[in-house]
Amino acid sequence: MSDAEKIAAFDLLSVALLNQWHDGTWTWWCPTPCGGLEPRATREEAGADLVAWAKKTADRKQRAKPIHPL
Repeated sequence: MSDAEKIAAFDLLSVALLNQWHDGTWTWWCPTPCGGLEPRATREEAGADLVAWAKKTADRKQRAKPIHPL
């Protein structure tokens, strides 16, 4: 994937994963506000939460040893 393709893919994913609620707050991923995510005032803040989660998850997976080496 080129850098431009990665940027376009992230933009699509962020639109798909960010939700605005009836009170104007934003969260990512969870289709219901009871998913335990802290609501944010802006879409950008919710997007930053998404990026932080992705980094934490990727770091954890990179440190994990594979069960079956390919």
